[in-house]
Amino acid sequence: MGKLIILLITLFPFYNMPALASWQPLKKGGYDGNVQSYIDFDDVWKDNGYIYYWTLLDYSKPEYETDTLSMKLYNRADCLSFKYEILVLLNYKKPMAQGKGQKDALKGGWYYPKKKSLLGRNLQSLCIITNIVK
Repeated sequence: MGKLIILLITLFPFYNMPALASWQPLKKGGYDGNVQSYIDFDDVWKDNGYIYYWTLLDYSKPEYETDTLSMKLYNRADCLSFKYEILVLLNYKKPMAQGKGQKDALKGGWYYPKKKSLLGRNLQSLCIITNIVK
């Protein structure tokens, strides 16, 4: 329980923080190539075998007929099992996570992306850069 409180205290400033991160672009993806993904490699950290990091997904047109033009996600990844879990998801009505983010309800649980998918390539890049490769 104590670790959860520390994690929430650590994440709270990011909820209202403008997108001042050092976003590094990765390859575009999505169903029609309309998603540019970014990772903030300057704010990646490791703890107990997991990697914690921010991802930004920037859409060229609103996602699934909503007003969401970008999403910022705080993730926990396990490179050895090639899986990730979304801890915080913020939706934005402006590109590049500008403006006020709307916190999204999460289902929880681990995701196992295909290595050639957009999120799989993001995870692979992260694991290579942090030297945790299966």
